[in-house]
Amino acid sequence: MTNAKRIPCPMCSGSGKIVPENLSIGQRIQIERKRVGITQAETATKLSIGRAQLANIEGDRSNPSIETLVKLAQVLGVKTDYLLGLS
Repeated sequence: MTNAKRIPCPMCSGSGKIVPENLSIGQRIQIERKRVGITQAETATKLSIGRAQLANIEGDRSNPSIETLVKLAQVLGVKTDYLLGLS
């Protein structure tokens, strides 16, 4: 076994349970999209953005515009405050 340092999971802080306040906006979007049962391609079409752009948002490589955030909340059936981690 190597002497590699263990890094706690950013989503669960090592507890094994997802702690909602630890989730990024991209993680929240991805979790809710999967909960609703739609693909990135389907979601991107509904948002009038490219699938790669949605992948970048979910991967926290870019942030959605306010317009896209509002549409995402509508498509996913959640509040924008939830996606932003405010509730």
